[in-house]
Amino acid sequence: MNWDELFWDQIPFVAIDTETTGLGRDDRICQVAVASFFGDGRLKTQSWLVYPGKSIPAEATRIHGITDDMVAKAPSFQDVMDEVLEELTRAPWVAHNLQFDAKMLLREIPTERWPRGIPTLCSMTYAKKHHVEMKYHRGHKLADLANFFRLDYSVKDLHDAKTDAQLLAQVTRHLMRGKEVGKSFTKMSEDWVK
Repeated sequence: MNWDELFWDQIPFVAIDTETTGLGRDDRICQVAVASFFGDGRLKTQSWLVYPGKSIPAEATRIHGITDDMVAKAPSFQDVMDEVLEELTRAPWVAHNLQFDAKMLLREIPTERWPRGIPTLCSMTYAKKHHVEMKYHRGHKLADLANFFRLDYSVKDLHDAKTDAQLLAQVTRHLMRGKEVGKSFTKMSEDWVK
């Protein structure tokens, strides 16, 4: 597909968010969500609690609210991987701090199954570097961008992957309005593997 001729607000895209057991090299995903945004304004969200194969520390639970009991009988990531990949292969992806989410997804998805040929966008990096007004904005967290664009959301619901993916889809609509995909994406999907 020739991404140079398409604009972010004309195409479907997939907003991704993960919640994890922590930030270290041995940490794993305990929730993943994708919010598929369609050019006509429709938003379809899917979210999966997944058993991470290890205990969730109290400090991580304080952030996202997910406990060991909540995931004890949840499927593993491998059990839901086909559904997640179906979403990740249909349209460009957006994540807020995509470097982190891509790293966590790469721990779960084998390299040979990793999607190829798909533009990916880090909304946080784009806002910091390219969005004229946001360059000088005080913060670049997802909530900061939502506030900047005057979007309605509940602070108490943040750090739930489903809520964050839905809010990110709305932020991306505003942040990337009128921007060409081919000139504004962060990396092609396969470049995260390198």
